[in-house]
Amino acid sequence: MTWVHGLGAALLFLGSTAAGFALRCELYQRAHLLAAVIDSLQLLRSDIVGRLPLPEALRHTAETAPDALHAQYTALADGITDSDRPFYEQWTAAIRTFDTLTPDARAALLTLGAQLGKYDAQLQRQALDTCIASLQSISAALQDDARRRGKLVCGLGATLGLLAAVALL
Repeated sequence: MTWVHGLGAALLFLGSTAAGFALRCELYQRAHLLAAVIDSLQLLRSDIVGRLPLPEALRHTAETAPDALHAQYTALADGITDSDRPFYEQWTAAIRTFDTLTPDARAALLTLGAQLGKYDAQLQRQALDTCIASLQSISAALQDDARRRGKLVCGLGATLGLLAAVALL
């Protein structure tokens, strides 16, 4: 065995281990994004209940939202006042930019978008409450899944890398 084989085996092991950690980070990022969406919806709910008009509530939410959500809320607030497109279409386009959301979370948010801006504050609050409750249960399951599968993908990455490295030696 030459030192080149040993170096190649070590790099293969490290690369597959790093891939496992990258997948784990992606799982946790999905959970964090959903938690940020829930927090921003709770702020939007309090603004709507406080009788702020929807464009102002969206602007206020955009100010405190993390970077991943800031642009979407700002575009929605601007689109309500400046665009001819219906709000639901704008909301749908904003939600579709989050490709890491689970299908259930995306469906809950799309349902919410169909109700925001159409009804009085009380009905919008109820729609937000329903959506937030749904997203919280999805978030709990996603965090549990990230915790369980995160360990699994890290272990699998290291194990597969080790097996491949041994096979090369």
